[in-house]
Amino acid sequence: MILFYRKKYKPLSISIIDDNSFILFGFLGQSILKFNNIKILKKNSNSFSFYYKNYKCFFKLFLIYYIGVSSGWFLKLEISGRGFFVYTLKNLGFFNLGFSHGISYIFLNNVENLVYEKKKRLKFVLHGINLFKLYNLAKSLKNLRPLNIYKGKGVKFENEFIKLKQGKKSTY
Repeated sequence: MILFYRKKYKPLSISIIDDNSFILFGFLGQSILKFNNIKILKKNSNSFSFYYKNYKCFFKLFLIYYIGVSSGWFLKLEISGRGFFVYTLKNLGFFNLGFSHGISYIFLNNVENLVYEKKKRLKFVLHGINLFKLYNLAKSLKNLRPLNIYKGKGVKFENEFIKLKQGKKSTY
C-alpha cells in the first residue's frame, strides 16, 4: 500500500525552533516536528541532545519526516471500471469515474501527481513530502468513487485486495 524507494539522500540540516519543536531541511523541502514532552539537555552550535519519554514514538515520527524530506513518499492508486480514466496536468487531476460529469481536483503545492500508464490512463502515482497529508489525499480520492463490492469498480490502492460478494442466486 505505501511504497518507499530508498535513495542516498540525507537532510541538509536539523534545527531547533523552541523547546519542543524541530525543523528538518532537505532536498525536497522542510518539515516541522512538534512534540509535547521533550526536554533539550545540551545545545551546542553543531549538536544537541534531548530526552523524550516515549522514544519509540519519537523515532517513528522522526523517521517518517526524515524519509519525506530526503526522498519523499509514493502512493500508487488505480482506477478500475469500464470507461474510467484519469488525466493530470501540473497540479490538476481530471477524473472520469462513470458519472454524468467529470471531476477535477486541484492538488496542493507539496503533492505531485504522476500518471504512469499513458495508454490506458488507469494508474497514477501521488508523490509528496508529508505522509499523513498524502494518505488523507488518497483517502479523499478513493471517496470520489468508492469500491463497488459486487463488481469491483472504483478507485483503490494498487495492491489492495477486494473480496467480491456474490450476487443474486437464481431459484431454478
